[in-house]
Amino acid sequence: MPYKDLREYMEFLHNRGELCTCDKEVDRKIEIAKVTDKSSKTNGPAILFKNVKGFEAPVVTGLFGTVDRSFLAIETTKYEGFKVMQKGIEKPVRYKLVKDGPCKEVVKKGKKIDLNEFPVLWHHPKDSHHFITNGVCRSKDPDTGVGNNSINLMAVQGKDWLSIQTNPPHQLGVIMSKYLKHARACPIAIAIGTDPAFFALSACGIPYGVDELNFIGGVTGKPVKVVKCETCDLEVPASAEIVIEGEIRPGDEDGYVGKTRYASQGPFGEVSGYFGSPARHPVINVTAITHRKDYIYHGLGTAEPPSEHQVLNCFTMQADVFVAARTVLPAENIVALNPLMGAVGWGVAVSIKKRYPGQARQLIYALLTRAGIKRAIIVDEDIDVFDHVALDWAVSYRASAQDYIITAELPAINLDPLITTPPNLTGKIGIDATLPLDGDKKGRLEVLRDLGPARYANLKDVNLADYIGK
Repeated sequence: MPYKDLREYMEFLHNRGELCTCDKEVDRKIEIAKVTDKSSKTNGPAILFKNVKGFEAPVVTGLFGTVDRSFLAIETTKYEGFKVMQKGIEKPVRYKLVKDGPCKEVVKKGKKIDLNEFPVLWHHPKDSHHFITNGVCRSKDPDTGVGNNSINLMAVQGKDWLSIQTNPPHQLGVIMSKYLKHARACPIAIAIGTDPAFFALSACGIPYGVDELNFIGGVTGKPVKVVKCETCDLEVPASAEIVIEGEIRPGDEDGYVGKTRYASQGPFGEVSGYFGSPARHPVINVTAITHRKDYIYHGLGTAEPPSEHQVLNCFTMQADVFVAARTVLPAENIVALNPLMGAVGWGVAVSIKKRYPGQARQLIYALLTRAGIKRAIIVDEDIDVFDHVALDWAVSYRASAQDYIITAELPAINLDPLITTPPNLTGKIGIDATLPLDGDKKGRLEVLRDLGPARYANLKDVNLADYIGK
């Protein structure tokens, strides 16, 4: 059964020994993020900081600090994650609107609005602002009325306004552009501290026009319970810890989502592990804040990999990779997907049941057309894509230079530090590290059919304790 809220998930992790409590006084500026990163890099636990300097509210971080823990959010494993997400895409479950929820225990409007009351983290000395890194942004396409969830970086600029990083082709950027094109304000609601499935699945790359609320319901097998916002026609999870409501209003400055008000934000330690450059981003004018009386602030660690930010990105990229792979490959032929940690999910290894010559190359081209994929490695079903030794073995001895595909410039992610200016293009690479079929890789590597692999059958059944003691 899915976790009903953030707190139930925290209790679950605590009972597993994967969430610890810190009673020492800590500073929200750098210290919390630094400790979180140390825990992530040492396979450590999530941490509940109960004594945050200057604040009564506690801060929890590291919920997605390890790959294995991140998949607990949807009660599965890294090997089965994309299959669970497939259910949400193919069999969505419509959300359920309820009258009230814990997120409405406190309602603040007008002069009572103050973003500075929340212990929003400052991650690195070079950062320009306190950044909200884990807010689930809810919006709606003005033409179709279909809702959209996304996770976007936001800088706290003042007590009642934020700036937000998004631009087309990101879905929220597309939606903003549609409103501003007709000089209309774009409503937005930001939920912080949701149940783990809602948070993680909101960042998945599912097709535009599919409402993430229904996708999440399909994955978890239960409708997401939502309430209406106070000041806009949007739905937010009833069990959220904090909800920030606002709008992006028409303005005079012309930028990448249209004419609105923009503000400078950055540098920030981005998911790439490098600092993003300062840039001007759309402004959100806050119209209401609601929260639980005893809210918990959910923070997210971000630094060079492996950090919590990259773990979350690798989790969400499973859906993106599956959607792309399924366009050229039956779902049953996809064995496992590994968005690679060192590439922060923008490089991916896929194991497949290869059934005809050229199929691996066909998949490579399908994957590289996705903006979020810069490198693709395709291997056979006997290779564990989460085993880096096995993966390197396949690349070294099932591929030669002729099996490397180097593309001309293709759409890419603007957070790549090698991309400094629009239109965000880069060359990409694919590696076909599969064994040959008849007519496939003709004249090369056929000898591998006879030479290997040198593998013991049922090795997993051998118990070393039977031979060398416990």
